[in-house]
Amino acid sequence: SYFGHGTDNSRANLARLLDEYKELQIVFKEAHMERESLKTKNMDLVDHRSQARLLEKEREQLQEKIQQLRENAKEKKGFAELLQAVSLMRKEKKKQDKLSTTLIEQKKLLQEAELRISDNQKRLQILKGSIISGDNEASFDCIMNILQKDIDEKEKILHVKLMTSTADLQEKLKSLKREKLEPIP
Repeated sequence: SYFGHGTDNSRANLARLLDEYKELQIVFKEAHMERESLKTKNMDLVDHRSQARLLEKEREQLQEKIQQLRENAKEKKGFAELLQAVSLMRKEKKKQDKLSTTLIEQKKLLQEAELRISDNQKRLQILKGSIISGDNEASFDCIMNILQKDIDEKEKILHVKLMTSTADLQEKLKSLKREKLEPIP
């Protein structure tokens, strides 16, 4: 009988058939999954091929446009000369901008130098006046006052430069930290 009353041989055959059936189910599932995967890949491949065809058509159209523009440019008299002139004008504009920046910097330096000369001439006049008066103690006090004013002015200038430099460096540091945190493309 089939339900437990048969021989051991028939039970073994039944177990073997059940194992084969399970193996065939697994093979079927794998084959089905592979077919579905290939079907999806095939659809992607078809999509990629159509996109490639579209891109190829666009490339051909762009090449035709470029060729037409080249032919139009050849037909126009003086186009090459005009192109060269525009290029030269751009170069000259860059030079002019650079010279303007340099001129502004030089004027600023000249102004600072003239101010220093003026201050030094005033100090010299004061020192000459105190020497001519013959009062050595007054001359010494005058010289000390001038030197102290010089020191105070230089400290103020250095403080401003230091603060500006520190602020610039802090800003650069912040910028570098932001760049460090940004993902690399």
